[in-house]
Amino acid sequence: MDVRNSKKILSFSTVKDKPIDRTYFFKDKTRRLYSYFSKAFQEMYSGVWSAFAFDHVNLNDLKNAMLPVVSSGAMILAGNFTTKKMSQYYTETEEYDFVFKFLLAAAILSFSALHRVTDKKIKTTNGFSLAVAGEVMAIVYLYSSSFQATQFLVSETMSDNYSLIAGLGVAGLLVPGTAAYAAKKTQNLLLKREYAIGAQRSDTALMAAGLTSVANIFFQIHYYLFSEMTLSRFFQLILIADAILHDEKFLKRIRDLPSFSADMGPPIIKNLLAQQIKLEQDFKNNTREYLVLRFTEKGSTFVKIQGHHLRNGDLVLCDDRMDFSSMPVSGEIVALEQNPETLEFYPRAISRKISTNLQKHNGENNRIELPTKSSLTSPYKTVDLHAIHSGKQPAVLVGSELYLNGEKNIFIQIMPAKERTISSGYAKKIGNFRYHYSA
Repeated sequence: MDVRNSKKILSFSTVKDKPIDRTYFFKDKTRRLYSYFSKAFQEMYSGVWSAFAFDHVNLNDLKNAMLPVVSSGAMILAGNFTTKKMSQYYTETEEYDFVFKFLLAAAILSFSALHRVTDKKIKTTNGFSLAVAGEVMAIVYLYSSSFQATQFLVSETMSDNYSLIAGLGVAGLLVPGTAAYAAKKTQNLLLKREYAIGAQRSDTALMAAGLTSVANIFFQIHYYLFSEMTLSRFFQLILIADAILHDEKFLKRIRDLPSFSADMGPPIIKNLLAQQIKLEQDFKNNTREYLVLRFTEKGSTFVKIQGHHLRNGDLVLCDDRMDFSSMPVSGEIVALEQNPETLEFYPRAISRKISTNLQKHNGENNRIELPTKSSLTSPYKTVDLHAIHSGKQPAVLVGSELYLNGEKNIFIQIMPAKERTISSGYAKKIGNFRYHYSA
């Protein structure tokens, strides 16, 4: 019996004469890594084999898969030709083409960082292929131009080995990490502005920046590397650099790479897989459509608006598409007068009794009875948890429960929350927002 893997309680007499296995930790980690990668390889092999099996071949799917690859290669070649010609025109030599490659990569990635894959997806095949090709070219150029620029700057003051280490560090960690960190900060600022004007969003993913998943994965990987570069991992990089500089044999130079890869690889893969699930869920929530009441010269009418396009003051109808057990929007509650014959709504508020439960926000499992608003105006600028709890503000927060008590013609007048909780869990308050990035 393997006493190490046994879950039963063992007496001391069963293990006192057993020899100590000093390599158990290494063997256990090796076994776990082998199991992880073998399973991943089998799943990948099965997926590829089933996808390209003769009886499953679909020319349209093959075209959709190959077009981004072909477009990326063509755009990289066209970019190389263009940047060399620009370098020749401005500097009379092609040696400085890396400057124009870096500027081109920075421009494309900056444009991509201002968009979010959780708001809109490119539906056309040609448009998607063009976006993928642009992001692939930008990422390749960012790596190559950063490496070439570092080599150009330090080649005269450092030896070849030190120059190589500097180029790899700058191109592989510093520049991409800075780009990912800047994209993250930019998205935080954009999201705060979105929430302030009333957008009803779900943003649980760590990084939503990107036109497609290509740029999104690039930003996520390097933001993770940038934020998780602890002292121990930095020391591992120093050991790798030292081995490259001083060891003559190739195997000795890369002897520390497997340990660093085993330390960083599985967490990155696990994080990416978890983030893809969150991105899909955020996209589903952000693009959910609501019926919004509009008053025109011809009378009242309903329009469908996606959640991330909602704005302050919009009147969202509480109908069957609303999840009352966990409200997807925040705002004040108002009941409107309706003509029973024409079913037309009037911009006049009527008094009704509703109830809400704030357990997901304050932990109290109590139903709070509230009267609806007496008018379409409000003394409040934001939805305040304490004002709801005290009965002063008839409103709901994202994640709270709402009970209509059988009433009809109830609307949520969109209003931003004073403290934004971006999940159903608790989170630490940062300024006027609450951010929660659960794993």
